[in-house]
Amino acid sequence: MQWRGLIVGFGVLLVGCSSPPVHFMREGVEATKLGGVEQQWVLERVWRGDMGGDYRQADSILHVSVDGEYIYVAHPSGVVVAWVGETGKELWRRQLSRRIMAGTGVGSQNVVVVDDEGVVRAMRTADGVDQWRRPAGAQVLTRPVVSGGVVLLRTGGGQMLAIEAADGSVRWRSRHRVPELTLRGVSEPLVHRGRALAGLANGRLSSIDLATGQTVWNVAVDRARGSNEVARLIDLDSRPAIVGDVLFAGAYQGRMVALDVATGKSRWSRKVSVLRDLGADDSSIYAVTSKGEVVALGLNDGAELWRQLALRGRGLTAPGVLPGVIAVGDYKGYLHLLDAENGQFLGRIRLDTEAIISITPAKPNWLYVSSESGRVTAVRLASAEQG
Repeated sequence: MQWRGLIVGFGVLLVGCSSPPVHFMREGVEATKLGGVEQQWVLERVWRGDMGGDYRQADSILHVSVDGEYIYVAHPSGVVVAWVGETGKELWRRQLSRRIMAGTGVGSQNVVVVDDEGVVRAMRTADGVDQWRRPAGAQVLTRPVVSGGVVLLRTGGGQMLAIEAADGSVRWRSRHRVPELTLRGVSEPLVHRGRALAGLANGRLSSIDLATGQTVWNVAVDRARGSNEVARLIDLDSRPAIVGDVLFAGAYQGRMVALDVATGKSRWSRKVSVLRDLGADDSSIYAVTSKGEVVALGLNDGAELWRQLALRGRGLTAPGVLPGVIAVGDYKGYLHLLDAENGQFLGRIRLDTEAIISITPAKPNWLYVSSESGRVTAVRLASAEQG
């Protein structure tokens, strides 16, 4: 077989060879056919909003940002929309002149997006009016994170940039070496107690002081193995999770680890290849593996509590965690509910004919689900007994 190149997108490697293309939300294993499910939970479509275009040629995933009673969404075509979360009433809509490379970040009364030329734009949450615009100086691959009066940006070149939410001026830049070959995406930084925590394409995890940009600690989650560049990919492309004073992170073709968030000292480590963002509650950490299996590990020791194999190869989203329930979407538009205690199916609904690409929990019984079709659906959940 002769290689013609390699494209990396949305946590799946699409290799230019004689094989047929794999859907961008699917892993490289055969998709499992769905079996029947007893509907123990009621899934109600409350409303649906349309961004006005699908994701056939998109380089970023449609994410929903929640800020109080409103939600904000940016489409790669340049559309930014604000909706009332409960009703779906449109608050405002903007059509920007450039394509958007990363989704929305919300905070400090601003909605922040980055276009395909690396220009950062802050718009007022109330009406979408521009507050400021600043060049980032590099291509930004993840949606901005707004916290503590700072906007954090990650670039494809291994750089993290902190800019002031008030006016867009640069507070600091932090640079990290990355391998020549990496996965297309990078994980969003996580802000906790004045630090920015970020996974890197070299398999390391850094804690950076939010005020100064100085590195507090930098540890290896895993090391590269294998005889070629593809086999040696160990990107930390899944967003970490924090429970109490413990940070959980996972690497592609690598390991999941639990670290002391203050020092970076290891609590435990387990062999699990992770591509999507992690989910957590007060008893477990939840992950979707690179094969599309949903797995739950114990917080204290990383012991495997359960593993759901019936969704392998179905291009699952990152897990959305609600009390007692884990929600994942697949590449055929199905939303699946799993019991957080044992991984068994609690319900299923088909929300779209296109792939579900992200799930955003908002309240104890509420999800915002975005699809490849460019639609956002609000879903309310209730147990069959309650319903």
